[in-house]
Amino acid sequence: MSEPLPDCCVAEAPTKTNWAHVGGFILAVFGLFLFLETTGLARFSPSVGSAVGLGSVIVIGFASALSSCGALMTALVAASDKPAAFHLRFHAGRLAGFAALGAVLGLIGRSIAFSPAVSGVLVILVAVVMVAYGLKMFGAFPARLLSFKAPRFVSRLTDSPLLLGAATFFLPCGFMQSIQLYAASTGSPSKAALILFLFALGSLPPLLGIGMAAQAGRKRSTRFNAAAGILVATIGILNGQNGLALLGVTGPNEIASPRQSSGLAMTDETGAQLIQMEVTSAGTYEPSTLTVQAGAPVRWQVERGDDVGCGSTLVFREAGINAALKPGLNELTFTPKKPGRYPFTCSMGMFRGTMIVVPKT
Repeated sequence: MSEPLPDCCVAEAPTKTNWAHVGGFILAVFGLFLFLETTGLARFSPSVGSAVGLGSVIVIGFASALSSCGALMTALVAASDKPAAFHLRFHAGRLAGFAALGAVLGLIGRSIAFSPAVSGVLVILVAVVMVAYGLKMFGAFPARLLSFKAPRFVSRLTDSPLLLGAATFFLPCGFMQSIQLYAASTGSPSKAALILFLFALGSLPPLLGIGMAAQAGRKRSTRFNAAAGILVATIGILNGQNGLALLGVTGPNEIASPRQSSGLAMTDETGAQLIQMEVTSAGTYEPSTLTVQAGAPVRWQVERGDDVGCGSTLVFREAGINAALKPGLNELTFTPKKPGRYPFTCSMGMFRGTMIVVPKT
């Protein structure tokens, strides 16, 4: 990553910017973005419960390779001009690193969990890398305009596929986070190590196949590389949107859910405001927009099902809420202070809603 990508790994770069090509890239990314958002695929996150079996961990690992996790790792390994050796050492590093770091998780439990702000920054950094690689892989710009050099520590990781593979343990990914939390909850270094090892093992076949196919495809046609660039850039934009939500930045209005505007507060017998919401397995909050008055206490009742993935955690920065939700009914309390529109999210920013605080009447 410290050097420009080899010729086999990018579409043939033009000598000057092809704006028609750039326009086509933007339209393709926008269309794919809308498809992933409207179908809910952009918000898909696995649910990992206490009853999950080791076989299920392998299946979740396999599925993760077809998500944003896989898209980013494909972009990372694309920089190698020795694909076979690189991929083998990369995955050997993943297997060993995930087992070792899993043991650490089992030893210290949930105490190393990132705060929402740190997670948001990490997700945005990953998003920037993905969009940059997507543009570079698409090849619509002169090479000199997209010639970037990775930080020294990233260059060192790239020089060592074993370390790079192990470092993917820290990528912000809904699948990975769910498995890591499950492993941490066991409180056993040996069990946690086995869980993370099996997760990495499950992701190995599709990642290896995708990576090798990408290398072969680039040698045959620039179309393969252009399509890969569109996919990587789109998932990068989705990740960036998630990261901004974790940082409390309100973005464009979400795709409306059927009950989006129905979350008006009621007054209970104590005089507190009562709002109710459900976390759905489709990756949404129902309703996704809630309205309360400033200066009055709020009782926030949240119904959570069993299969909600990263929706098992609710983050509302404005009220200082970062709560683990148990299946069934949960109740959170806070007092809104300042009128405005404030986002709330799951732990990865994929489930998103808005709390509207209006002046007290």
